[in-house]
Amino acid sequence: MLKPVRASSSSSSPRRFACARSLFYFRRILPAIGRLVSKHRDAYTYLPESVLAFPEPEALSQRLVAAGFSRVGFERLTVGICAVHYGTR
Repeated sequence: MLKPVRASSSSSSPRRFACARSLFYFRRILPAIGRLVSKHRDAYTYLPESVLAFPEPEALSQRLVAAGFSRVGFERLTVGICAVHYGTR
């Protein structure tokens, strides 16, 4: 059951250079620290992988329209690193 609220959030690629540098940290440095601390080869790699596999806001909006939603839109938050989607069904 869907309720009339803004309910879907997603990660997205940052659009500014400073955020792109943060993405480098997220993809490369954080997993390396996780491996060092936990002594487990795959530590902290699942999060960057799952975030990067999530569709961009435009693509997710198209999927919502294809699923029967109308008045679909989204707002980018946190310098574009997160997007809140909305639509009516």
